[in-house]
Amino acid sequence: MLVSCPPTRHACYYGIDFPTSSQLIASTKNLEEIAEYLGLDSLTYLSLDGLVEATGLPKDNFCLACFDGNYPVAPDLSFTKDALSGCGCG
Repeated sequence: MLVSCPPTRHACYYGIDFPTSSQLIASTKNLEEIAEYLGLDSLTYLSLDGLVEATGLPKDNFCLACFDGNYPVAPDLSFTKDALSGCGCG
C-alpha cells in the first residue's frame, strides 16, 4: 500500500477532531508492525519533504504538527476534547 501523506503521529489541537497521539497507530507502531496489523505485504508513506515539495510552496506555509510534532503554538492541553468531556460544559 502506498499512502499519499506522511504518517500521522501527533494529535491536532487546532480544530481538527483527531484521536490522541497514543490512539494513532503510526505513533505506537513501526511500518512493519502497521503492515502486519493491516494484513499488507508492504506499506510506504510519502515523506514529509515529499508532501511539501508536491505543493510547490514553502514549508512554513503549513502546519505540519500532526506529522512532525512541531506545533507552531504550544497547545493548551487543558482544553482538549478528552479533558473537557467530563466537565459538563458542552
